[in-house]
Amino acid sequence: MRTSTIIAALIALVAVLWIGSGILFPHEEAAQERAIDSMQAADEAPAPRVRVRDMTARETVTPLVVHGHTQASRQVVVRAETSGRVVEVAVDKGAAVAAGDVLARLDMGNRAERLEEADALVAQRQLQFNAASSLAQRDYASRTRLAEARSDLEAARADLSTIRKEIDDTVIRASFAAVVNERAVEVGTFLAAGGEVATLVDLDPVTVSAEVAERAFGRLATGTPAEVRLIDGRTVEGMVTWISATASPATRTFPIEVAIPNPAQDIPEGMTAEVRLPLEAVVAHLVSPAVLTLNDGGVIGVKLVDETDTVRFVPVQVVRDAADGMWIAGLPPQVRLITVGQEFVTEGQTVEPVPEGAVPEESQSEGATSMVQRANGSTPNGGTP
Repeated sequence: MRTSTIIAALIALVAVLWIGSGILFPHEEAAQERAIDSMQAADEAPAPRVRVRDMTARETVTPLVVHGHTQASRQVVVRAETSGRVVEVAVDKGAAVAAGDVLARLDMGNRAERLEEADALVAQRQLQFNAASSLAQRDYASRTRLAEARSDLEAARADLSTIRKEIDDTVIRASFAAVVNERAVEVGTFLAAGGEVATLVDLDPVTVSAEVAERAFGRLATGTPAEVRLIDGRTVEGMVTWISATASPATRTFPIEVAIPNPAQDIPEGMTAEVRLPLEAVVAHLVSPAVLTLNDGGVIGVKLVDETDTVRFVPVQVVRDAADGMWIAGLPPQVRLITVGQEFVTEGQTVEPVPEGAVPEESQSEGATSMVQRANGSTPNGGTP
């Protein structure tokens, strides 16, 4: 009796363990079937949609960007050429003047009387010369006397010319169109010959002084057009007018000058400026900075869709910035660029490319959302695929 009871209990225990093993530990075949079903479901899931744009490379110019500052094309200190007391100051500091405009006047002193005396002396010497010449023609006077009369006449004329110039010099004028940057005299100031009257600054054209590196020296020439961006936001066009033949000993850079038309003279001296000089033409694509991405190695590039609708990552080089985007090089001439969704797909993944404009913005947002959900292993309704 005891033996049969023990045997029955063992049989019951084995049966329970066998049934329980099927519940707690699924058979390997069942696990494999579920894995296959999961893979099939993943294969049957639709490919993520990305927005693409068909792009063609274009030629653009690579600029050399250097920084400098504006300078007056001429700066001259006007000085008195004769002595005298200032009786009139015709301009204020900061005034714009044209060539020939009066800056100041000096007292005439006794110059008017000296002019009359010089005029009279010239007339006298002329009469003496005429008489000596007439007598010499009739052999009543020697050639020596005629030569003396001629010499006296020329000396009198020279004295007359000197006093006339001295009188002219009492009116101090601007020698070119400029701005009066400094004024050194007031009414009543006594000026000796060579005394400073004013400082004139010529700002048309204004010159931008900058320096270029050794590598760029051979690619520049006088006459090269330049785009100058001033620190106040203005952009003006200019031209390279001078390139130094020697490098700066300290920096090994070559000074250059760019002339900018400034008829209004509203670009002052000393303003910071950025100069863009065209160096060479390159073939590149104009894209939005938003399409740039990084691969796992930290390399900057963009993602494309090839002819098999497979995502490809291509490294690029930024050529230059532009007002409407960024020029990049390193791509084939014709590409299908991913413009929306590039952050949600990986290289080698198959996608459904949607041309720009073919899908409303809401649908594109849903497509991007569905890509995120697939990446997280969930469906739009919160279930498991």
